Amino acid sequence: QWQALTTAQVRALTTAQVAGMATEDVAALTTDQLAALSTDQIVALTTAQWAGLDSSDIASLTTAQVRAMETRDLAALDSVDIAALSSTQAAALTGAQLRAIETADLAAITTLALSSIATDAISSLSTVQLGALGSDQWASLTSSQVRALTSAQIAGLASEDLGALTTQQLETLTDAQIVALSTHQGACLETSDIAALGSDQLRAMETRDLVALDSVDIAAMSSS
Repeated sequence: QWQALTTAQVRALTTAQVAGMATEDVAALTTDQLAALSTDQIVALTTAQWAGLDSSDIASLTTAQVRAMETRDLAALDSVDIAALSSTQAAALTGAQLRAIETADLAAITTLALSSIATDAISSLSTVQLGALGSDQWASLTSSQVRALTSAQIAGLASEDLGALTTQQLETLTDAQIVALSTHQGACLETSDIAALGSDQLRAMETRDLVALDSVDIAAMSSS
Protein backbone atom coordinates (compact mmCIF):
# COMPACT_ATOMS: atom_id res chain seq x y z
CA GLN A 1 0.00 0.00 0.00
CA TRP A 2 2.79 2.43 0.87
CA GLN A 3 4.48 1.75 -2.45
CA ALA A 4 1.25 2.73 -4.22
CA LEU A 5 1.64 6.33 -3.05
CA THR A 6 2.97 8.79 -5.59
CA THR A 7 6.07 10.80 -4.75
CA ALA A 8 3.84 13.87 -4.43
CA GLN A 9 1.68 12.08 -1.88
CA VAL A 10 4.73 10.96 0.09
CA ARG A 11 6.09 14.48 0.12
CA ALA A 12 2.70 15.74 1.37
CA LEU A 13 2.94 13.67 4.57
CA THR A 14 3.39 15.80 7.67
CA THR A 15 6.49 15.38 9.80
CA ALA A 16 4.29 13.91 12.55
CA GLN A 17 2.95 11.33 10.10
CA VAL A 18 6.46 10.43 8.95
CA ALA A 19 7.73 10.10 12.52
CA GLY A 20 4.74 7.90 13.37
CA MET A 21 5.30 5.41 10.57
CA ALA A 22 6.26 1.89 11.58
CA THR A 23 9.85 0.98 10.71
CA GLU A 24 8.64 -1.68 8.28
CA ASP A 25 6.45 0.89 6.53
CA VAL A 26 9.39 3.26 6.04
CA ALA A 27 11.47 0.33 4.80
CA ALA A 28 8.69 -0.50 2.32
CA LEU A 29 9.03 2.85 0.56
CA THR A 30 10.71 2.71 -2.83
CA THR A 31 13.97 4.52 -3.44
CA ASP A 32 12.09 7.05 -5.58
CA GLN A 33 9.69 7.72 -2.73
CA LEU A 34 12.55 8.12 -0.25
CA ALA A 35 14.37 10.51 -2.57
CA ALA A 36 11.21 12.62 -2.68
CA LEU A 37 11.17 13.26 1.08
CA SER A 38 11.77 16.85 2.09
CA THR A 39 14.60 17.72 4.45
CA ASP A 40 12.04 18.36 7.20
CA GLN A 41 10.68 14.85 6.69
CA ILE A 42 14.23 13.47 6.78
CA VAL A 43 14.78 15.17 10.14
CA ALA A 44 11.48 13.72 11.38
CA LEU A 45 12.60 10.13 10.78
CA THR A 46 13.50 8.33 13.99
CA THR A 47 16.74 6.47 14.64
CA ALA A 48 14.83 3.17 14.54
CA GLN A 49 13.38 4.07 11.15
CA TRP A 50 16.85 4.86 9.81
CA ALA A 51 18.21 1.59 11.14
CA GLY A 52 15.47 -0.25 9.25
CA LEU A 53 16.52 1.10 5.85
CA ASP A 54 18.86 -0.94 3.67
CA SER A 55 21.93 0.21 1.77
CA SER A 56 20.04 0.80 -1.50
CA ASP A 57 17.77 3.20 0.37
CA ILE A 58 20.76 5.09 1.73
CA ALA A 59 22.34 5.23 -1.73
CA SER A 60 19.17 6.84 -3.12
CA LEU A 61 19.29 9.87 -0.80
CA THR A 62 20.04 13.27 -2.27
CA THR A 63 22.92 15.35 -0.96
CA ALA A 64 20.45 17.74 0.70
CA GLN A 65 18.83 14.81 2.48
CA VAL A 66 22.19 13.46 3.64
CA ARG A 67 23.16 16.84 5.05
CA ALA A 68 19.80 17.02 6.85
CA MET A 69 20.41 13.76 8.72
CA GLU A 70 20.91 14.13 12.45
CA THR A 71 24.08 12.78 14.04
CA ARG A 72 22.17 10.13 15.99
CA ASP A 73 20.77 8.86 12.69
CA LEU A 74 24.24 8.60 11.14
CA ALA A 75 25.26 6.54 14.16
CA ALA A 76 22.36 4.16 13.45
CA LEU A 77 23.71 3.22 10.02
CA ASP A 78 25.80 0.07 9.67
CA SER A 79 28.95 -0.63 7.68
CA VAL A 80 27.00 -1.76 4.59
CA ASP A 81 25.10 1.54 4.61
CA ILE A 82 28.31 3.56 4.91
CA ALA A 83 29.90 1.56 2.10
CA ALA A 84 26.92 2.52 -0.09
CA LEU A 85 27.57 6.26 0.23
CA SER A 86 28.51 7.86 -3.08
CA SER A 87 31.24 10.45 -3.47
CA THR A 88 28.67 13.25 -3.75
CA GLN A 89 26.87 12.06 -0.63
CA ALA A 90 30.14 11.85 1.29
CA ALA A 91 31.03 15.36 0.18
CA ALA A 92 27.80 16.59 1.78
CA LEU A 93 28.65 15.24 5.23
CA THR A 94 29.50 17.78 7.91
CA GLY A 95 32.22 17.27 10.48
CA ALA A 96 29.69 16.55 13.22
CA GLN A 97 27.96 13.95 11.06
CA LEU A 98 31.23 12.28 10.13
CA ARG A 99 32.36 12.11 13.74
CA ALA A 100 29.04 10.51 14.72
CA ILE A 101 29.61 7.48 12.49
CA GLU A 102 30.71 4.42 14.45
CA THR A 103 34.41 3.69 14.00
CA ALA A 104 33.92 0.18 12.63
CA ASP A 105 31.30 1.45 10.19
CA LEU A 106 33.44 4.33 8.96
CA ALA A 107 36.16 1.82 8.10
CA ALA A 108 33.82 0.47 5.41
CA ILE A 109 33.69 3.74 3.45
CA THR A 110 34.96 3.43 -0.11
CA THR A 111 38.16 5.18 -1.12
CA LEU A 112 36.25 7.27 -3.67
CA ALA A 113 33.79 8.48 -1.03
CA LEU A 114 36.56 9.11 1.50
CA SER A 115 38.57 11.22 -0.93
CA SER A 116 35.47 13.35 -1.57
CA ILE A 117 34.92 14.40 2.05
CA ALA A 118 35.40 18.12 2.71
CA THR A 119 38.64 19.13 4.39
CA ASP A 120 36.90 20.70 7.38
CA ALA A 121 35.01 17.45 7.93
CA ILE A 122 38.21 15.39 7.72
CA SER A 123 39.78 17.52 10.44
CA SER A 124 36.91 16.63 12.78
CA LEU A 125 37.57 12.89 12.77
CA SER A 126 38.78 11.38 16.03
CA THR A 127 42.14 9.63 16.22
CA VAL A 128 40.26 6.38 16.87
CA GLN A 129 38.26 6.80 13.66
CA LEU A 130 41.40 7.60 11.71
CA GLY A 131 43.10 4.57 13.18
CA ALA A 132 40.39 2.32 11.77
CA LEU A 133 41.13 3.34 8.18
CA GLY A 134 43.07 0.91 6.02
CA SER A 135 46.23 1.60 4.04
CA ASP A 136 44.30 1.92 0.77
CA GLN A 137 42.01 4.46 2.39
CA TRP A 138 44.94 6.49 3.69
CA ALA A 139 46.54 6.46 0.26
CA SER A 140 43.28 7.75 -1.26
CA LEU A 141 43.27 10.99 0.74
CA THR A 142 43.88 14.08 -1.35
CA SER A 143 46.76 16.44 -0.61
CA SER A 144 44.25 19.00 0.69
CA GLN A 145 42.74 16.45 3.06
CA VAL A 146 46.16 15.46 4.38
CA ARG A 147 47.09 19.10 4.97
CA ALA A 148 43.78 19.58 6.79
CA LEU A 149 44.66 17.02 9.46
CA THR A 150 45.26 18.70 12.80
CA SER A 151 48.49 18.35 14.75
CA ALA A 152 46.63 16.18 17.27
CA GLN A 153 45.41 13.89 14.50
CA ILE A 154 48.92 13.60 13.07
CA ALA A 155 50.42 12.88 16.48
CA GLY A 156 47.81 10.17 17.06
CA LEU A 157 48.54 8.25 13.86
CA ALA A 158 49.85 4.73 14.25
CA SER A 159 53.16 4.11 12.52
CA GLU A 160 51.49 1.83 9.96
CA ASP A 161 49.00 4.56 9.08
CA LEU A 162 51.77 7.08 8.60
CA GLY A 163 53.62 4.52 6.53
CA ALA A 164 50.58 4.14 4.29
CA LEU A 165 50.87 7.75 3.15
CA THR A 166 52.44 8.17 -0.27
CA THR A 167 55.50 10.33 -0.82
CA GLN A 168 53.26 12.83 -2.62
CA GLN A 169 51.06 13.06 0.47
CA LEU A 170 54.05 13.44 2.79
CA GLU A 171 55.36 16.27 0.64
CA THR A 172 52.21 18.25 1.44
CA LEU A 173 52.58 18.10 5.24
CA THR A 174 52.82 21.52 6.84
CA ASP A 175 55.64 22.52 9.17
CA ALA A 176 53.23 22.24 12.11
CA GLN A 177 52.32 18.69 11.09
CA ILE A 178 56.00 17.77 10.79
CA VAL A 179 56.62 19.10 14.30
CA ALA A 180 53.64 17.08 15.56
CA LEU A 181 55.25 13.81 14.46
CA SER A 182 56.66 11.82 17.36
CA THR A 183 60.17 10.40 17.40
CA HIS A 184 58.75 6.91 16.92
CA GLN A 185 56.68 8.04 13.93
CA GLY A 186 59.69 9.70 12.33
CA ALA A 187 61.80 6.60 12.83
CA CYS A 188 59.16 4.49 11.06
CA LEU A 189 59.32 6.52 7.87
CA GLU A 190 60.93 4.85 4.88
CA THR A 191 64.08 6.29 3.35
CA SER A 192 62.07 7.24 0.26
CA ASP A 193 59.70 9.18 2.53
CA ILE A 194 62.57 11.13 4.07
CA ALA A 195 63.96 11.86 0.61
CA ALA A 196 60.59 13.26 -0.45
CA LEU A 197 60.53 15.90 2.27
CA GLY A 198 61.21 19.47 1.25
CA SER A 199 63.87 21.71 2.76
CA ASP A 200 61.30 23.60 4.85
CA GLN A 201 59.93 20.34 6.20
CA LEU A 202 63.42 19.10 7.08
CA ARG A 203 64.16 22.33 8.93
CA ALA A 204 60.91 21.89 10.86
CA MET A 205 62.02 18.50 12.21
CA GLU A 206 62.96 18.57 15.88
CA THR A 207 66.42 17.47 16.95
CA ARG A 208 65.04 14.45 18.82
CA ASP A 209 63.44 13.26 15.58
CA LEU A 210 66.65 13.70 13.63
CA VAL A 211 68.52 11.62 16.19
CA ALA A 212 66.05 8.78 15.60
CA LEU A 213 66.95 8.57 11.91
CA ASP A 214 69.52 6.07 10.70
CA SER A 215 72.49 6.67 8.42
CA VAL A 216 70.53 5.71 5.29
CA ASP A 217 67.85 8.26 6.15
CA ILE A 218 70.46 10.94 6.76
CA ALA A 219 72.05 10.17 3.40
CA ALA A 220 68.62 10.48 1.77
CA MET A 221 68.21 13.90 3.36
CA SER A 222 71.46 15.05 1.84
CA SER A 223 70.30 14.08 -1.62
CA SER A 224 66.84 15.65 -1.32
